[in-house]
Amino acid sequence: MRRLDTFVLIDAWDRGHMLPADAWALWLLGKALAQEGRSADDLCYWPVGVRDRELLRLREAQFGARLEGLAGCPRCGADAEFELPADALIAAPSGIGAAQFDIEGLRVECRPVNTDDLLAIDAGADVESVADALFDRCVVVTGQDGVRLCAGSVPSAVRVAVNDYLERADPQADLRLHIQCPACGHEWQAGFDIVSFLWKEVSDRVRRLLGEVHELASAYGWSEAEILALRPSRRQYYLGMLTS
Repeated sequence: MRRLDTFVLIDAWDRGHMLPADAWALWLLGKALAQEGRSADDLCYWPVGVRDRELLRLREAQFGARLEGLAGCPRCGADAEFELPADALIAAPSGIGAAQFDIEGLRVECRPVNTDDLLAIDAGADVESVADALFDRCVVVTGQDGVRLCAGSVPSAVRVAVNDYLERADPQADLRLHIQCPACGHEWQAGFDIVSFLWKEVSDRVRRLLGEVHELASAYGWSEAEILALRPSRRQYYLGMLTS
């Protein structure tokens, strides 16, 4: 995947202040796919893990082959740094699609969660309510009488079977990092969300770019477009002359 140019990156930053995180991810990935001549018409129906795999590839093209970040220790609250190759987070596609199976006399049909599902639910609800809403969107459970059961009324064995299916069908959707706290030695598995991670990197990069625009525009009177059109090496040279 090819990196996005500076103007698209700044546009992405603007939109990130207005769009829900998952909608922003669709917009950004759609731009990346379009510049490769790939269709993004059904992007919102891709399984979340398939979307996130492509976002990881975009992130690697844009910001490099290594990931660096911080995670708060759940025991002592200290910051723990992590660093790893970006491709270490890319899980192999499962090749598993929608599934049907019978369990405890019930017929179960399920498919992986997609971005359309995430955008349709109340992201501000409690964890249990979100899980139930996603279950009802992605899973159909019917009894022998043909009546559909909602998430709150299915046996726990069905929930376990569905969760097992989702883990196998879309392993990229739930990434975990093994982290050890340097302060207290506590080890834990931290969830990794490529959407929020990528947003932070885009935001940091764009704020730095806009700071450079401000300095050069103030000194030389150039427009934002003129400054951003400069090659990074030339832009840095001009900035260096301002402080020499």
